[in-house]
Amino acid sequence: MSRAGAPQSAESAADAQSSSSEETESTSTFEEMEENRQALATRVALATGTGHRHSLFVLRQHANSGASQSTVPSVAPSGSQPVIGRREAVLALTVLLNECWNNEAGAVDITDGHGFDWKRFVANTMEHLEIAAMGLEKVFALRTAVSGSPKLAFCTTGTTWKILDPTQTNYKNTRLPGLRGMSSDWRLEPLFLQPQTPGRNWMRMR
Repeated sequence: MSRAGAPQSAESAADAQSSSSEETESTSTFEEMEENRQALATRVALATGTGHRHSLFVLRQHANSGASQSTVPSVAPSGSQPVIGRREAVLALTVLLNECWNNEAGAVDITDGHGFDWKRFVANTMEHLEIAAMGLEKVFALRTAVSGSPKLAFCTTGTTWKILDPTQTNYKNTRLPGLRGMSSDWRLEPLFLQPQTPGRNWMRMR
């Protein structure tokens, strides 16, 4: 009896081991398929624009020199916060400039986004990729003349800078502002030498 039962016991053990191996392989294959499916869905959303577009701009300090160096921004869909439209941007910049400079010409440092979340506005413009690729060091709310229109100044880690005027439209049948390159060195611009820094969000200044 014992000799006849031994082969059956060994055969049962082999079957169990084979079944366990197949289950493990099946689970692993399923997980790989699920990861591939999620990755494909993300790529499709990015390619078709079905996700919410949101530019991520990151400024970091160099470990040794302390100079601001911009990382390469990424653009990814995000529904965490709504984008800011042109009218709200004009209102926010006007409030900030009036609070800090009355109706005079001047600049307000909004790089950190506390006074005005400029990144949420930029994400809604046609120029968001161009701005993201600039390598930003500073962002200012800017008024260049008494009672002039509010503008956004994007300043690079070098000397170049560009202005975006949300009160103007450069594109036919659109409400999107245009980006204009400036020829001067932004580090030597008088308005940028002593900018104001808002202590609170623009909505609390109204």
